[in-house]
Amino acid sequence: MSSEQLQLVAVDDRAVERLVDFCSTTGHHRLMVIADRNTWRAQGEDVAAALKQAGLDVKTVIFP
Repeated sequence: MSSEQLQLVAVDDRAVERLVDFCSTTGHHRLMVIADRNTWRAQGEDVAAALKQAGLDVKTVIFP
C-alpha cells in the first residue's frame, strides 16, 4: 500500500469535474467510491458515473 500527500481539495460547483481531471492527469485510474445510501443519492452516483465516463476503473461500496 502506498501513501500520498493530499494535493487538492475542491468544494465548489465544479468539484466533480475537478476530481475527474485530477484523477486523469495524476495517474489515479483505479478508484473506489465509498458511500452510504444518502451520500450515494446526493452525489456519489454522479461522481462514480463521471469517473467511469472518463474511462477510469471505478468500484463502488454502498453501506446501508
